[in-house]
Amino acid sequence: MAKLIVVLGFAGSGKTTLLEEIGTILRGRCKSAEEYEKVRPWDEGIPLPPREPERWSRLSANLSAGWPQVLAGIEFVSAGAEREGLAAWVVATVPEARLEWWCFERDVEKANANCRARTNKPDDPTGEGHVRINNDFLLPRYDIPAGAVVLKIYEPGQPFRTAGGLPFDLVEMLGLPTRP
Repeated sequence: MAKLIVVLGFAGSGKTTLLEEIGTILRGRCKSAEEYEKVRPWDEGIPLPPREPERWSRLSANLSAGWPQVLAGIEFVSAGAEREGLAAWVVATVPEARLEWWCFERDVEKANANCRARTNKPDDPTGEGHVRINNDFLLPRYDIPAGAVVLKIYEPGQPFRTAGGLPFDLVEMLGLPTRP
């Protein structure tokens, strides 16, 4: 059964780094660059259907073929219409797929420290813009769904871990098929 995995967390929590690692794993399972482009993770800016129907059609086809699909975006940080709309889309479009939430812990101080230390955001060289987004927008809204896999805030150079401190095996958690 394929999974639609939605990754949630503060800016600086490790969402992009996690998606990059997942992308490396998926790239290694793909037969070609074109196939990888179909299944690569989506990072931020995810409009709900019916907007961008080609994107959602591709996602549906990939789930039906057994590929996990991974997306990260702040659109889903709080309970409400966006989460409900996504869940309804999965049930209506690919009922055999499973929706999973992978959420970084609600430790805004650790996430803010990562924002200030990172060097991969040229549009926010001090990280303070992302710290403001965390404190003013995300902190009051960020709600971890019941049943979510909860991850520790990423520490550069360390493997991903669950909130309980256990290693997080991405290949196993993705439930990858040998070949779709």
